Amino acid sequence: MPLTGRQAEVLAAVRELSAKGRAPSLDELGKRVGLRGSWAVRRHLDILARKGFLKPRRFRKPRDIALTGRESAIAA
Repeated sequence: MPLTGRQAEVLAAVRELSAKGRAPSLDELGKRVGLRGSWAVRRHLDILARKGFLKPRRFRKPRDIALTGRESAIAA
């Protein structure tokens, strides 16, 4: 399944923020991509997990985000 523009933006933000050595928080992601609520961020993360770009998690714990490696197939 192809990514929407917003999904690609969220995935790129996860990749960039994770490059600092730790997973980003929901607040950090929201601020980076312009989403106001953690629910909206969590929804995008759920979709990316279903598409195989993130490891399936509930995204309820702080920084509970992990890339699968599939994201490298998408141009940055």
